[in-house]
Amino acid sequence: MWSEIIENDGWSGKIEDKKKDGTLVTIWLSISVVRDDNGEIINYIAIHTNLENIIKSQERIDFLAYHDSLTKLPNRISFEENLEHSLKFAHKHSEKLAILFIDLDRFKVINDSLGHHVGDELLKEVALRIKSVLHEVNTLSRVGGDEFIVILDNVDKNEQVSSLASSILETLSTPMEIHGHTLTTSASIGISLYPHDASDIVTLVKYADSAMYRAKELGKNRYNFFTQELSSDIDYRLEIEQELRNALKNDELYLNFQPQYTLKTGIVVSAEALVRWKSEKLGQVGPDKFIPVAEDSGLIIEIGEYVFRESCAFLKASNEAGHGLERIAINVSTQQFHQENIVAIFTSIVKEYGLDTKNVEIEITERYIMESTEGNISILDQLRESGFKISIDDFGTGYSSMSYLKKLPIDTIKIDKSFIDDLPDGANDVAITNAIIALSSSLNYHTVAEGIENQEQQDFLCENGCEIGQGYFFSRPLDRENFFIFMKSVQSRTKSETETYCI
Repeated sequence: MWSEIIENDGWSGKIEDKKKDGTLVTIWLSISVVRDDNGEIINYIAIHTNLENIIKSQERIDFLAYHDSLTKLPNRISFEENLEHSLKFAHKHSEKLAILFIDLDRFKVINDSLGHHVGDELLKEVALRIKSVLHEVNTLSRVGGDEFIVILDNVDKNEQVSSLASSILETLSTPMEIHGHTLTTSASIGISLYPHDASDIVTLVKYADSAMYRAKELGKNRYNFFTQELSSDIDYRLEIEQELRNALKNDELYLNFQPQYTLKTGIVVSAEALVRWKSEKLGQVGPDKFIPVAEDSGLIIEIGEYVFRESCAFLKASNEAGHGLERIAINVSTQQFHQENIVAIFTSIVKEYGLDTKNVEIEITERYIMESTEGNISILDQLRESGFKISIDDFGTGYSSMSYLKKLPIDTIKIDKSFIDDLPDGANDVAITNAIIALSSSLNYHTVAEGIENQEQQDFLCENGCEIGQGYFFSRPLDRENFFIFMKSVQSRTKSETETYCI
């Protein structure tokens, strides 16, 4: 330091200084030389800058760069560095490790309905609970809104991973008291293993994520290990997404229409629009395959508008042909309700084709009901106030559906096909179906039974008060041309035939 001062007339640097009470403090010291006219040193000027606050700020910046500000857990950047270190160690010592991808079930419902302040406290409590069942050597990170990942090092057996996953599910299922609310949540956990499933960070996380989604599909509140079957599904889903992006442009999507008829008379009163896809590369792809991909990728917005527009065009043509349909039923994805001005968009399309909104029935799923927030209910209210009819599709397959019925603006309930299949011999299905019909009637809703495949099912539903039927027994889904042909055959029936349609 003195050599620098004498040679260059100054020095600066960070030093540890001692206070009068003996504690050390980090300071930035700058020393400058003062010389007289002859160049002789006559004084020194020293400036001390206390770095304590600066160091604390820097430490906080460094912490936030690698940690989540809400839960104080390592963030995605830190997680990837930790996983890279764990993988190198596991490779060197021929050890196994596991990735547990944890996603909370129905967190969005809590967050949207009770407020972000409740959601934030819930996430903090979830982080504490997960940490409570981990060992110190396990790393827990928050990598997304309600997504957490655990790195489990030195895995001997899969049972060790299963045990930890079960403990996490158990601790999260215990009710939590958050801002005066008693909340019960659950999680879906996906698990991938090194080196059995993959050996790199990206693939391990992708596989664990896929296994987590499979756990959700299987009912939530459970864990699921990655399998090669899932790997094939991932590749196929990716291929579907890539081809689906060109489906509209290449005119590969089209609609079929399945008649809905009054069970007592056999008169067709409506039709459900069903989107179909024949890919030039993949061939015929079922809606159960491409609709979930479209929803996950956001393509459902564009596809949904196409379906809505083509359905209105069909109804207009049907009216001009004199079929006398009261309405067209159109499935609307949950994702579409997040679209800005969705009510205005639908209303505009209906007017464009010279139709009335009362002739359009919007079908929502029970998933939408379970995810209902004040915003979602408001959109349904706006649609109904605009004249649209609202129908719940696949009724009876979700959870707590009954409690939501009184809150939602609904016109029609569709009984899920799974309850129709074993009629009239399945005692449980008989009880459930009758209960749904009675509930619907008491609330002044219309009831539609889908999936009718034989005379016995049709007769049972008719005798027990179900109004409208739909299924292969009456008609398969048809393209526009064949639907029009079918309608001519139905309308040619005599009045006496229609009066005795349902025995």
